[in-house]
Amino acid sequence: MMAIKHNIRVSVQAPPGVPPFEFLSKRVNTKIYYCANIESAIIDNETTILTLAKGYLHLIISESVKQLFSNVETLVVNKNVCVEGELFSYNDAFAIVINDPAQISLSGH
Repeated sequence: MMAIKHNIRVSVQAPPGVPPFEFLSKRVNTKIYYCANIESAIIDNETTILTLAKGYLHLIISESVKQLFSNVETLVVNKNVCVEGELFSYNDAFAIVINDPAQISLSGH
């Protein structure tokens, strides 16, 4: 008998009112769905890093993936976005690597 595998996507969403660090610190190596305001963007030749959640969460976008966006820095900075992806520890904070523009959406869209 052949086993059937189901591709089920489970994401954990932050409940309202839970501080960002408290929520994120308990979910390292877990796929999460998180909505917050993009506070800043750091751009160099190879990577764009968007910061949100009071500096506790960074979205890392490589140059090759960034090319799939239309001017991501001006599109999302100072806007509320939702992001989905696997969370990992990064420089005393947390990060999600963006591999697909579909991982980021403007909140309410």
